Amino acid sequence: KLFMSVSSLKRKLAAEEVSFSKIYLDARMNQAIKLLRMGAGNISQVATMCGYDTPSYFIAIFKRHFKITPLSFMRTMNH
Repeated sequence: KLFMSVSSLKRKLAAEEVSFSKIYLDARMNQAIKLLRMGAGNISQVATMCGYDTPSYFIAIFKRHFKITPLSFMRTMNH
């Protein structure tokens, strides 16, 4: 619980010039990085664990966010 109203939360986020969507996306992408580093599964499994319906959409969002594909990221982890 945040112990504040939705409107108060929205005001605080607006004051910081950040949206809930951005915070949520960052959390999902940080979880994806963590899972990929741990070797928690293949890209399809990680996509599902992070709440994405399709691996292709997950890959597109991951690449837009980090400027690298999940597969390329995994390859850098193995070297």
